[in-house]
Amino acid sequence: MKKLVVKNLAFLVPYTIVFSVCFVTVCLEEKGPLHRTMNAWNHPTLDLIFPWITKLGEALPLIVLAILGLYLSWRVFLASATSYLFGGLIVLFGKLVLFDHYPRPSKYFGDDAALHWVEGVVLRSNNSFPSGHTHAGFTVFFCLALLLPGKWSKFLCFLIACLVGYSRIYISQHFLMDVVAGSAIAILTCLLWFAFWQRKDYPWLDKRLLSFIPLPGNYTDTDLKK
Repeated sequence: MKKLVVKNLAFLVPYTIVFSVCFVTVCLEEKGPLHRTMNAWNHPTLDLIFPWITKLGEALPLIVLAILGLYLSWRVFLASATSYLFGGLIVLFGKLVLFDHYPRPSKYFGDDAALHWVEGVVLRSNNSFPSGHTHAGFTVFFCLALLLPGKWSKFLCFLIACLVGYSRIYISQHFLMDVVAGSAIAILTCLLWFAFWQRKDYPWLDKRLLSFIPLPGNYTDTDLKK
Protein backbone atom coordinates (compact mmCIF):
# COMPACT_ATOMS: atom_id res chain seq x y z
CA MET A 1 0.00 0.00 0.00
CA LYS A 2 2.78 2.44 0.94
CA LYS A 3 4.58 1.90 -2.38
CA LEU A 4 1.29 2.34 -4.24
CA VAL A 5 0.66 5.66 -2.51
CA VAL A 6 4.20 6.95 -3.09
CA LYS A 7 4.07 6.13 -6.81
CA ASN A 8 0.83 8.09 -7.20
CA LEU A 9 1.47 11.22 -5.17
CA ALA A 10 0.86 13.32 -8.29
CA PHE A 11 -2.80 12.32 -8.00
CA LEU A 12 -3.14 11.81 -4.25
CA VAL A 13 -1.49 15.01 -2.99
CA PRO A 14 -3.71 17.45 -4.92
CA TYR A 15 -6.70 15.22 -4.19
CA THR A 16 -5.97 15.35 -0.46
CA ILE A 17 -5.72 19.15 -0.59
CA VAL A 18 -8.96 19.58 -2.53
CA PHE A 19 -10.75 16.98 -0.42
CA SER A 20 -9.64 18.68 2.82
CA VAL A 21 -10.83 22.11 1.66
CA CYS A 22 -14.17 20.71 0.48
CA PHE A 23 -14.64 18.60 3.63
CA VAL A 24 -14.04 21.59 5.92
CA THR A 25 -16.39 23.71 3.80
CA VAL A 26 -19.12 21.06 4.00
CA CYS A 27 -18.71 20.89 7.78
CA LEU A 28 -18.88 24.66 8.23
CA GLU A 29 -21.58 25.60 5.71
CA GLU A 30 -25.17 24.41 5.31
CA LYS A 31 -25.65 22.56 2.05
CA GLY A 32 -28.48 24.81 0.83
CA PRO A 33 -26.68 28.18 1.00
CA LEU A 34 -23.45 26.53 -0.17
CA HIS A 35 -25.16 25.12 -3.26
CA ARG A 36 -26.71 28.53 -3.99
CA THR A 37 -23.24 30.08 -3.93
CA MET A 38 -21.77 27.41 -6.23
CA ASN A 39 -24.83 27.54 -8.48
CA ALA A 40 -24.15 31.22 -9.15
CA TRP A 41 -20.91 30.27 -10.94
CA ASN A 42 -22.42 29.54 -14.33
CA HIS A 43 -21.97 30.43 -17.98
CA PRO A 44 -23.81 29.45 -21.19
CA THR A 45 -20.69 27.71 -22.53
CA LEU A 46 -20.36 25.67 -19.34
CA ASP A 47 -24.03 24.75 -19.65
CA LEU A 48 -23.10 22.98 -22.88
CA ILE A 49 -19.87 21.39 -21.61
CA PHE A 50 -20.72 19.97 -18.19
CA PRO A 51 -23.66 17.74 -19.24
CA TRP A 52 -21.13 15.96 -21.48
CA ILE A 53 -18.39 15.84 -18.85
CA THR A 54 -20.79 14.22 -16.39
CA LYS A 55 -21.14 11.30 -18.83
CA LEU A 56 -17.57 10.32 -17.91
CA GLY A 57 -19.16 8.96 -14.73
CA GLU A 58 -21.46 6.62 -16.68
CA ALA A 59 -21.12 3.19 -18.31
CA LEU A 60 -18.88 3.77 -21.35
CA PRO A 61 -15.69 4.80 -19.46
CA LEU A 62 -16.14 1.81 -17.15
CA ILE A 63 -16.39 -0.51 -20.17
CA VAL A 64 -13.23 1.02 -21.64
CA LEU A 65 -11.45 0.51 -18.31
CA ALA A 66 -12.54 -3.13 -18.23
CA ILE A 67 -11.24 -3.73 -21.78
CA LEU A 68 -7.96 -2.02 -20.89
CA GLY A 69 -7.65 -4.26 -17.84
CA LEU A 70 -8.09 -7.40 -19.91
CA TYR A 71 -5.54 -6.08 -22.40
CA LEU A 72 -2.92 -5.54 -19.68
CA SER A 73 -3.55 -8.51 -17.35
CA TRP A 74 -6.12 -10.30 -15.24
CA ARG A 75 -4.49 -8.64 -12.22
CA VAL A 76 -5.36 -5.17 -13.51
CA PHE A 77 -8.82 -6.24 -14.63
CA LEU A 78 -9.70 -7.77 -11.25
CA ALA A 79 -8.23 -4.83 -9.32
CA SER A 80 -10.27 -2.34 -11.36
CA ALA A 81 -13.44 -4.44 -11.33
CA THR A 82 -13.42 -5.16 -7.59
CA SER A 83 -12.61 -1.51 -6.86
CA TYR A 84 -15.69 -0.36 -8.77
CA LEU A 85 -18.03 -3.14 -7.62
CA PHE A 86 -17.13 -2.90 -3.92
CA GLY A 87 -17.30 0.90 -3.97
CA GLY A 88 -20.54 0.74 -5.95
CA LEU A 89 -22.11 -1.46 -3.29
CA ILE A 90 -21.14 1.08 -0.62
CA VAL A 91 -22.68 3.87 -2.71
CA LEU A 92 -25.89 1.91 -3.27
CA PHE A 93 -26.14 1.02 0.42
CA GLY A 94 -25.79 4.70 1.26
CA LYS A 95 -28.30 5.81 -1.35
CA LEU A 96 -30.96 3.16 -0.80
CA VAL A 97 -30.62 2.32 2.90
CA LEU A 98 -28.74 4.80 5.10
CA PHE A 99 -29.58 8.06 3.32
CA ASP A 100 -32.58 7.16 1.14
CA HIS A 101 -34.46 10.22 2.43
CA TYR A 102 -31.81 12.71 1.31
CA PRO A 103 -33.29 14.94 -1.45
CA ARG A 104 -31.35 16.16 -4.45
CA PRO A 105 -31.15 19.91 -5.20
CA SER A 106 -34.21 19.85 -7.50
CA LYS A 107 -36.41 18.56 -4.68
CA TYR A 108 -34.61 20.46 -1.91
CA PHE A 109 -35.12 23.84 -3.59
CA GLY A 110 -38.31 23.08 -5.53
CA ASP A 111 -39.31 25.60 -8.20
CA ASP A 112 -36.82 28.22 -7.09
CA ALA A 113 -36.54 30.75 -9.90
CA ALA A 114 -33.41 32.24 -8.32
CA LEU A 115 -31.37 29.11 -9.08
CA HIS A 116 -29.70 28.39 -12.40
CA TRP A 117 -30.93 25.14 -13.95
CA VAL A 118 -29.15 23.72 -17.01
CA GLU A 119 -31.59 23.36 -19.87
CA GLY A 120 -32.08 19.81 -21.15
CA VAL A 121 -30.82 18.08 -17.99
CA VAL A 122 -33.35 15.67 -16.50
CA LEU A 123 -33.10 16.19 -12.76
CA ARG A 124 -33.67 13.42 -10.23
CA SER A 125 -35.24 14.15 -6.87
CA ASN A 126 -34.09 11.58 -4.28
CA ASN A 127 -31.13 9.36 -3.25
CA SER A 128 -28.68 12.24 -3.27
CA PHE A 129 -25.95 10.93 -0.94
CA PRO A 130 -23.37 9.84 -1.99
CA SER A 131 -22.82 10.68 -5.67
CA GLY A 132 -22.67 7.57 -7.85
CA HIS A 133 -21.38 9.40 -10.94
CA THR A 134 -18.56 10.92 -8.88
CA HIS A 135 -17.67 7.52 -7.48
CA ALA A 136 -17.57 6.02 -10.99
CA GLY A 137 -15.59 8.93 -12.45
CA PHE A 138 -12.98 8.90 -9.70
CA THR A 139 -12.73 5.10 -9.89
CA VAL A 140 -12.04 5.17 -13.64
CA PHE A 141 -9.50 7.99 -13.58
CA PHE A 142 -7.75 6.95 -10.39
CA CYS A 143 -7.39 3.42 -11.79
CA LEU A 144 -5.89 4.96 -14.92
CA ALA A 145 -3.55 7.05 -12.77
CA LEU A 146 -2.42 3.90 -10.97
CA LEU A 147 -1.55 2.33 -14.34
CA LEU A 148 -0.09 5.27 -16.24
CA PRO A 149 3.58 6.28 -15.90
CA GLY A 150 4.60 9.88 -15.38
CA LYS A 151 3.50 12.52 -12.90
CA TRP A 152 1.72 14.71 -15.43
CA SER A 153 -0.46 11.88 -16.73
CA LYS A 154 -1.51 11.09 -13.17
CA PHE A 155 -2.21 14.77 -12.46
CA LEU A 156 -4.29 15.00 -15.65
CA CYS A 157 -6.36 12.04 -14.44
CA PHE A 158 -6.91 13.93 -11.17
CA LEU A 159 -8.13 17.04 -13.01
CA ILE A 160 -10.57 15.06 -15.16
CA ALA A 161 -11.93 13.22 -12.12
CA CYS A 162 -12.49 16.56 -10.37
CA LEU A 163 -14.34 17.89 -13.41
CA VAL A 164 -16.65 14.87 -13.33
CA GLY A 165 -17.38 15.53 -9.66
CA TYR A 166 -17.92 19.24 -10.15
CA SER A 167 -20.21 18.59 -13.11
CA ARG A 168 -22.65 16.89 -10.74
CA ILE A 169 -22.86 20.09 -8.72
CA TYR A 170 -22.96 22.37 -11.76
CA ILE A 171 -25.97 20.63 -13.28
CA SER A 172 -27.59 20.47 -9.80
CA GLN A 173 -27.83 16.70 -9.56
CA HIS A 174 -25.88 16.69 -6.29
CA PHE A 175 -24.64 18.80 -3.40
CA LEU A 176 -20.94 19.24 -2.61
CA MET A 177 -21.20 16.79 0.31
CA ASP A 178 -22.44 14.06 -2.05
CA VAL A 179 -19.49 14.58 -4.39
CA VAL A 180 -16.93 14.60 -1.57
CA ALA A 181 -18.26 11.29 -0.24
CA GLY A 182 -18.40 9.66 -3.68
CA SER A 183 -14.80 10.59 -4.43
CA ALA A 184 -13.51 9.35 -1.07
CA ILE A 185 -15.21 5.97 -1.51
CA ALA A 186 -13.57 5.61 -4.93
CA ILE A 187 -10.06 6.52 -3.76
CA LEU A 188 -10.14 4.24 -0.70
CA THR A 189 -11.57 1.22 -2.49
CA CYS A 190 -9.11 1.56 -5.39
CA LEU A 191 -6.12 1.72 -3.05
CA LEU A 192 -7.33 -1.26 -1.01
CA TRP A 193 -8.15 -3.53 -3.95
CA PHE A 194 -5.10 -2.66 -6.04
CA ALA A 195 -2.90 -3.35 -3.01
CA PHE A 196 -4.78 -6.61 -2.41
CA TRP A 197 -4.32 -7.93 -5.95
CA GLN A 198 -0.71 -6.79 -6.17
CA ARG A 199 0.12 -9.04 -3.21
CA LYS A 200 -1.30 -12.11 -4.94
CA ASP A 201 1.43 -14.20 -6.57
CA TYR A 202 -0.60 -16.40 -8.93
CA PRO A 203 0.98 -16.75 -12.40
CA TRP A 204 -2.39 -16.61 -14.18
CA LEU A 205 -2.98 -13.08 -12.86
CA ASP A 206 -0.30 -11.76 -15.19
CA LYS A 207 -1.73 -13.39 -18.29
CA ARG A 208 -3.65 -11.29 -20.79
CA LEU A 209 -6.89 -12.14 -22.53
CA LEU A 210 -5.79 -10.05 -25.52
CA SER A 211 -2.27 -11.45 -25.53
CA PHE A 212 -2.11 -11.44 -29.35
CA ILE A 213 -1.87 -7.62 -29.17
CA PRO A 214 1.64 -6.57 -28.01
CA LEU A 215 2.09 -4.27 -25.04
CA PRO A 216 3.39 -0.78 -25.93
CA GLY A 217 7.11 0.00 -25.73
CA ASN A 218 9.07 -1.88 -23.08
CA TYR A 219 5.97 -2.47 -20.98
CA THR A 220 5.76 -6.04 -19.65
CA ASP A 221 3.41 -8.02 -17.47
CA THR A 222 5.91 -7.81 -14.61
CA ASP A 223 5.38 -4.03 -14.46
CA LEU A 224 1.94 -4.71 -13.02
CA LYS A 225 3.25 -6.65 -10.04
CA LYS A 226 4.28 -5.19 -6.71
